[in-house]
Amino acid sequence: MKNRPISRIGVLSAALTFSLSLALNVQGEALSAKVGSLKGGAFYDNGSGAVALASGAELTAGSVITTSPDSEIVLDLGASGALRVLGGSTLVIDRLNVESTGAGAVVDTQIDLRNGSIAGSVPKFASALSKYEIKVPSGVVSIDARDQASSFFITAPEDINVVQGSSVFVYNRDGVVRSVRIAGGNQFNASNNTAVPIPPTVQIPTLPTATPAPTMVQVQPTTTPFNFFISPTKGE
Repeated sequence: MKNRPISRIGVLSAALTFSLSLALNVQGEALSAKVGSLKGGAFYDNGSGAVALASGAELTAGSVITTSPDSEIVLDLGASGALRVLGGSTLVIDRLNVESTGAGAVVDTQIDLRNGSIAGSVPKFASALSKYEIKVPSGVVSIDARDQASSFFITAPEDINVVQGSSVFVYNRDGVVRSVRIAGGNQFNASNNTAVPIPPTVQIPTLPTATPAPTMVQVQPTTTPFNFFISPTKGE
């Protein structure tokens, strides 16, 4: 009796079945930013025109947030922590997502700070695959909360203060892309493109309280039988 070879089609069919079974075990969810506290006047625009913000309002990704010079709001970002938006600021919530996977909760957050100042607290990432980015006019600040909770105070275009934790600032300087790691207690020094201790003259605003990231139940992989397609050979 001769062994029948497994065809290339059979291998591809098995690989596709396995990939689909893995994809079914990933659950994605788009979060909303909730206005926890509000002082003065602030507005948001999700494409339908500016609307006055109120405490308890929920903002989805794509919302443009503007604060008056004498106002201030605190946003609850769920698993991504909390963000204080100071007066005279404009920012956009580009992404605010979380995925529950077999490897843990993966957070993907991106804030576009166009002008003004923000102060934020980020709980320790549940997964090393999580991302928290802040776009500023000259580059992108990546908050690193893999080992511990992080906090920051940033003013556009590139006044970056890392209070706790660590971050990496990738920026463009004279057409050259550069990067610098900023550890907790340090700030970006634009004059020599390095990280230096935060001087005592810098007034760090009260950092918002970040709710610890919830312990999300990991999705257990389901056992899906492999459906190998074995094409018969001619003859025996």
